[in-house]
Amino acid sequence: MLDKIEFSKVMLGLAENFGAKATKDQIGFFYQMFMDDGIDIIQIKQAARSIIRTKKDSYGRMPTYAEFIEFIQGNKEQNAELEAQKVIDLIRSEGAYAEPELSPVVKQVINSRFGGWKALCGSLEESKLTWFIRDFKEAYLSIETGKLMLPDKNESAQILKRVEFKEVA
Repeated sequence: MLDKIEFSKVMLGLAENFGAKATKDQIGFFYQMFMDDGIDIIQIKQAARSIIRTKKDSYGRMPTYAEFIEFIQGNKEQNAELEAQKVIDLIRSEGAYAEPELSPVVKQVINSRFGGWKALCGSLEESKLTWFIRDFKEAYLSIETGKLMLPDKNESAQILKRVEFKEVA
């Protein structure tokens, strides 16, 4: 649970640093948003320090909630790119028959978008890495942002070719 007084001190410190006005309602709203998202005071303080050190164009306004989240969770595009690169590195070092430790999101991307680890390892070529990273990022971001990503017509045909239909007795 977030300590309201400690949280308020952080918000007022940010407001003072940026020459902005922080209202009681704004602080209360931010407090509730952080509580709802399960973000603790340590993460908030780290984000506040990062914002103070890096934000140059924010004088006169408080940082937005999205700015806090970006500093806490990292930029989603950058995270997706890093995860794609980790997968490429794992394919190169582990191969198709390994069972690498992957995050649930990465597993979901690999299974839903590329047909599983073995299928991905068997189909990924050096010349197609740019396309792989683009497709991986798109799928990763759709999962991270909660947006449903449906396959297009060509992808649907490829998926259907992989599905084995069994006759029901």
